[in-house]
Amino acid sequence: IGDFLNPNLEKILSMEPDLILAAGGVQEGIVNQLDNLGEIVVVLDPQNLGEVMEDILLVGKITARMEEALRVTGDMEARIQRVKDVTGNLSEDEIVDTFVVLWIEGASIYTAGGGSFISHLVELAGGCNIADTGTGDYFQYSLENLLEEDPEAIINIALGYDGEDLGKMEGWEKLRAVQNGRIHTVDDNDLLTLPGPRLIEGLELLSQFLHPEYFLP
Repeated sequence: IGDFLNPNLEKILSMEPDLILAAGGVQEGIVNQLDNLGEIVVVLDPQNLGEVMEDILLVGKITARMEEALRVTGDMEARIQRVKDVTGNLSEDEIVDTFVVLWIEGASIYTAGGGSFISHLVELAGGCNIADTGTGDYFQYSLENLLEEDPEAIINIALGYDGEDLGKMEGWEKLRAVQNGRIHTVDDNDLLTLPGPRLIEGLELLSQFLHPEYFLP
């Protein structure tokens, strides 16, 4: 109701909901307003796949849909395990140094740090996020650092940019990921950014990108 960053308080109240689900962090303001008005608000703020599944079970319990919640989380657990059965046995040399392009502003590149969902998914998929030592979950990454780390693969979820666009950016032609055609664009970035069941699709897609020898037919 409204948009994600600016929910419409008046419209929410007019619908007289029995339960309101909200995200942590960016929706803190509206959550406080609703709480002060006596509305029942459950805040979901998972930080990894395990917490996503815990939240699904919580919502299932609250809404008396536990059977469906168990089915969803059971499917998620099975699909995660299928990936881990392969990537958990990779040698150190097989782990793929990976860089994630979140968004681009002019010549500035923004990426995902070690505390982010995306970094967690990259690791599960058999990669190593070269930006996992950065400050914060999401931040600007310099071209100098990118050239120094020289990732084997690049995951691109920047809206309006494809692999060809990135390959034409100044200095990027020196990167082995560009030279070897290993810029992988995810058209639906919700698969890697929104905490829900579809993160499993994102994990499987990353696995195919990073280790096609194991995950592609």
